Amino acid sequence: EREIVIKLSFTHKEHKALEDYQKEKWCIEKSLEKGVLGPTVLTLGRAYGRAYMIESFVPGINGKKAKDTLIIYRVLGKYVKRIHSITASGFGETLKDSKRGIFKDSWKKYLDYNIKSLTDGDSLIAMKVITKEQSRNIKKIFQNLKRQKFTFGLNHGDISLSNTLVDKSGKIALLDWGCAEIHIVPHFELMYLLRLQMETGRPTTAELKAFLEGYGMSQRKFVALRVEIL
Repeated sequence: EREIVIKLSFTHKEHKALEDYQKEKWCIEKSLEKGVLGPTVLTLGRAYGRAYMIESFVPGINGKKAKDTLIIYRVLGKYVKRIHSITASGFGETLKDSKRGIFKDSWKKYLDYNIKSLTDGDSLIAMKVITKEQSRNIKKIFQNLKRQKFTFGLNHGDISLSNTLVDKSGKIALLDWGCAEIHIVPHFELMYLLRLQMETGRPTTAELKAFLEGYGMSQRKFVALRVEIL
């Protein structure tokens, strides 16, 4: 006797759809505990050969149609700060242990894999995607990253107006945790926003500033991090 949302994966993602929904459920529940508004997961499972997830319906207009987007980005900044405080460990997109918040992969394995792959015999060089010199420079970057110390945490991975809903009272809900992963914070989320800005023009300079205000990051700190991100 109420509206619900039923999520079904694309056919080519069906092989890991249930695993992804389990991760989304964990992320939604943990973020709700931190005060990040959004849907609640009613149930998930598999039926007739398809994985599914059923969520509560969240009323509101899509953030892309909202008049005051600065407010939305300011709230998103607050949300992201809270998301980064969720206790989790590991690396990557695959949730291994939902009870302890452990994700499957590791930062060290990620770096080692890329360093090992960047050789003069790399297929990317043969396809002329990169040159040997570029490959060697990229390899040095990965080797330098092994010596750096970073903070890791949960990232939503797709912070944008299209993943928000604004209800009549002005409350803002955050949707779609399919791209969530453990990565460097706050770098990973900021990197996504900057890439989105270059590709689409959003967030605008003013919207990005509002996001940083909500996150509690000074412009000076952001400029310093931007050098590391880019």
